[in-house]
Amino acid sequence: MSSSISTGSGSSSTAQATITGQNGLIIINGDRVEVKNGKLFLNGVSYGAVNERSVVKYTVQGNVKKLFVDGVARNPD
Repeated sequence: MSSSISTGSGSSSTAQATITGQNGLIIINGDRVEVKNGKLFLNGVSYGAVNERSVVKYTVQGNVKKLFVDGVARNPD
């Protein structure tokens, strides 16, 4: 499991974080992104399965929040 978080400064808030592996947790701007036993959750809502090599990326730009798995936008189950 690995994770990274980066944030920007300026007039609009921006942040992004990534997780790889079957288990991991990041909390960014009050949102909780978790991979638990190969299942992806955002604030407790299921966003489907991920494999051990998947790269989960969560981005926040102002009020726009997006969740990606291997570069593809992911929606709730």
